[in-house]
Amino acid sequence: MVTELTFEKIIEDIRAVDEELMAYEKKYGLATPVFYELFCQGLLDDGEYEQTEDFCMWAGAYEIKLEREERFLELSRQRAAALKVHAAGRTLELLPRAEMAHA
Repeated sequence: MVTELTFEKIIEDIRAVDEELMAYEKKYGLATPVFYELFCQGLLDDGEYEQTEDFCMWAGAYEIKLEREERFLELSRQRAAALKVHAAGRTLELLPRAEMAHA
């Protein structure tokens, strides 16, 4: 069963993954995008079980972040398009989502 990701869930996921990525960055002293490049190129010696597990979890978390950010961008573009249609050539009124339900 596929659950549609809401704005709120996507943002929560991104923040949670950011914390996880930050822990790996502190542990290994590399920015995640740099680690991921090395990982994808097969250049990291992950001979110990802990490192193998860490590297796989780190790479997986980063891939989740990239996917969630892409989905958030898609939803944001859809919302922006809807705002433009609603504005009909006027300036866009960007309200907090909770207020949109009442407007």
